Amino acid sequence: MPVTVEFLTPADLRDVLRGMAAVSVLHGECDHTFRVVGSTAVARWGDFAGNSGHFLFHPTGSVILGFDHESPMSPHANTGRNDFRAWPGVYESLPESLMAAIRANPFEPEFDLREVTFCLWNQTVTKCWQKGHIEYPERDYGDADGEGYILGWLCNYFRDFVGEFRETYKWVLDTGAVAELLSGDEITRECVRLLGPDRDSDAVVTELAAMGFRIV
Repeated sequence: MPVTVEFLTPADLRDVLRGMAAVSVLHGECDHTFRVVGSTAVARWGDFAGNSGHFLFHPTGSVILGFDHESPMSPHANTGRNDFRAWPGVYESLPESLMAAIRANPFEPEFDLREVTFCLWNQTVTKCWQKGHIEYPERDYGDADGEGYILGWLCNYFRDFVGEFRETYKWVLDTGAVAELLSGDEITRECVRLLGPDRDSDAVVTELAAMGFRIV
């Protein structure tokens, strides 16, 4: 039976990830990405240590694929023959429609479906996510799959978007522009200018449009 995990709603997570990707583009960085293709959106989060999250927002539900590179559940920690695979239980309970969607690899070409230490999914609009029932290995400080660490980062951005960018990247963001960025699909050129004062707004319109933004 799947296990319930309380996290951000899919809508809130999507808004935060898209905002992070937009700020990254406007500051000339590529740690976070987001793009919309038809009725589907995909995103990527990464930190300086090599941990990452891939996110799918699909008509049949949302999926989080997290990778903690130091986790004992990483396929890199298993060196036996044919052992480079996701930990047992990570994908087994994932609904088939969502499994098919991630097998199609809507992410970057180098993404490897096996290089994942946890998988969460949500087919509702609530904060209730699901994950497989898993026998976890021991880890000195717990959090065997890195779920707590990675979801914690995203919660921090949700609670204090401006503060996290200041703390992590030393970027000082205009709070009014951030509020506009996170409030919907339309953003003004003034918002773009305030968030990326060193970028030519015309040069980033295409990248922002690929994220589903309309520049007005």
